[in-house]
Amino acid sequence: IAALDVQVLASFEGEGTPQVIPQAFAMKTPIVATKIASIPDLLGNGERGVLIEPKNALSLAEGVLRLINNPEIANRLVENANSFCLKELTVDKMMDKTIAIYEEVTSSSKI
Repeated sequence: IAALDVQVLASFEGEGTPQVIPQAFAMKTPIVATKIASIPDLLGNGERGVLIEPKNALSLAEGVLRLINNPEIANRLVENANSFCLKELTVDKMMDKTIAIYEEVTSSSKI
């Protein structure tokens, strides 16, 4: 992933939480991805990567060219993404969120 100029995720269905996005964040690789499932949330609605409409080859090409032709934009998105990754996508943070969900579910259920 680190060797790529741009990571492209052109999914149009069937994605839950694609792991290639956090991997690109960690490797400081700019990303262009489709607006499906959890992808817009992961990309901060465009603050951490370029979002495109699914099944739109022109939009995909424009997104890639935008990052290649505007390194300052690519660098800003990459820094936002990497910072988010280091703060929010750690094992400890994910464990805390999972435990909080379990605690919420078990405290509200009538067992």
